Amino acid sequence: MKKLALLLVLMLCLSSVSALAEVRRGDHGEEVRYLQWLLQQTGWLSDKPDGSFGPRTEQAVIDYQNSKGHEATGVADDALMLELDEDRVRHDQELYGSDYYQPYPGNYEPAMVADYGAPPHCRTTVLQDILYRDSCPEHLELLEQEYNLAALGDAASYAQASELWRKELNAQFDAWRDSAPQARRPDIEAAREAWDACFQAQYGALNATLQDPATVERQLALMLKNFTGTLCEFLSGDMPATPAEDYTPATDSASTEPFCVQWAINAGTEFFTGCAAHAPLFAREYEWTRSGASDAAGLNALRSDWDAALMAMYDLWAEKYGGDAVSAAREACRQALDTLDGALSGDSLAALAHVRAVQLECARLCELLKGN
Repeated sequence: MKKLALLLVLMLCLSSVSALAEVRRGDHGEEVRYLQWLLQQTGWLSDKPDGSFGPRTEQAVIDYQNSKGHEATGVADDALMLELDEDRVRHDQELYGSDYYQPYPGNYEPAMVADYGAPPHCRTTVLQDILYRDSCPEHLELLEQEYNLAALGDAASYAQASELWRKELNAQFDAWRDSAPQARRPDIEAAREAWDACFQAQYGALNATLQDPATVERQLALMLKNFTGTLCEFLSGDMPATPAEDYTPATDSASTEPFCVQWAINAGTEFFTGCAAHAPLFAREYEWTRSGASDAAGLNALRSDWDAALMAMYDLWAEKYGGDAVSAAREACRQALDTLDGALSGDSLAALAHVRAVQLECARLCELLKGN
């Protein structure tokens, strides 16, 4: 079992975006072998991967496409292989735990960054703890760098990933400050300083309570990345969006999920697998967005409940490990959120940006404390 970040491999390097690659019956090579391996790992193909796309492989692709409601062409493109790989990783996690990642054993190395018509900003979407799904071009390039670092799975590599996101977060703050009226700039600088203190306090708490340096560094990198995405989405001015119509929120408080296995804060929660405590909150935000994202009172109530959920995660952390470091991290988080509210004051997206930041932290700590 290898403890690595959950590396959900995406399609094409942004620097060399081209038409989607396709493999079909009659094709041969390592890309076909990779497809067969994905189909085998997910239970759609019983044959050993041999690199030859024959009738059995074609039928397995058709069966998988039918199961997903796709057009049953029997042709596999990058998007289909991405979907298969996500199913594979999810299946592995269910069997072996949230830190399990089984790399492809062959020589084929799927390129990882997809350009799905990437928006000019991040939708603050996180799948497990590695990738935004709808990201700006700049952050897709950073995600590729992080992927290569995280593949090593050691503390030093995750520390380098943290520095990537710390540098980018400072660039986001610079852009925010430079675009703001002069009178607002001190509030933005105060928010920058408070969040930096928050990250430092979090790092101290992680070091004080965890035995695995790689997990400590990975968690800090995730926290920095999450807030970078939140700020990127806020600065775009396009936070509220219409959620996917095929999403069915899980509101059952008796959810069997012990922690937030995967979550997405895209268009007010497009999909997630949440724990009993957080699933109803994700569902409420989905309903808020679906109803038009205009109910200020409803959003403020949701913000208060997410704040309470985050403090509950800190309480769980303190109860599980004890120590003053967790209390310091909790207080630093409170102050960072307060300064964020001050910097956002008067903006129509202020409450939603606050919610985004808090729910990402809730999900991160939920996985850390309940799934580690």
